[in-house]
Amino acid sequence: MSKPLRFLVAVAAFVAGAWVTRQGIDWLRREPSVSSKVVQQPWVTQSFDAGDYVFEVPWSLQPTSLNFPPAAAKAMASWTVLTHEADGMNIMAMHITLVPGKSGNLEGAADGSVNNMRTVPGTVSVNGSKHPTTVLGQPGYDVEARIERDRGGPLQLYSVVFGQGSDLYQVQFIAVADQPAAQATWKKLRDSFRVRGAKA
Repeated sequence: MSKPLRFLVAVAAFVAGAWVTRQGIDWLRREPSVSSKVVQQPWVTQSFDAGDYVFEVPWSLQPTSLNFPPAAAKAMASWTVLTHEADGMNIMAMHITLVPGKSGNLEGAADGSVNNMRTVPGTVSVNGSKHPTTVLGQPGYDVEARIERDRGGPLQLYSVVFGQGSDLYQVQFIAVADQPAAQATWKKLRDSFRVRGAKA
């Protein structure tokens, strides 16, 4: 993939993640705790869009409108961004389809999950890492980052990005750090990806 296209895909992931991150941090200041009941309660099946991939979440995610930079938008045939925040968590899901003949940059999207945190006002430090993985038979990266803030306690980000060819999928989870209930919630979500119609 060319350097310009690597940049465009990273920008797309960056813009979506940065917007949701800012919204999530503002909201988490007001409602920081994740209840252990979240993992035990009935969850709902969530799709990225009309495609084949689904996953489980505590509550339905809602479409979010974003204005991508013109150069990035020109490289994308379609995109979907879904978010919801409740119970001390902010969850975002994104699916980008590039124009025919283009392919995504998974590593750039994974790095963007961490790098966008550094652009949020009030961030003191970000300690993140990524590890190669496979999701539904497709290559991807698991991402974790601890975000130290100048006000309030630290935040924890978990993210997974995967895809193949022209399609890139990402799910991002943010909560106040050092909460076992938040870790358990992310693990349940992360383990729930499946093809539509398959048993959970």
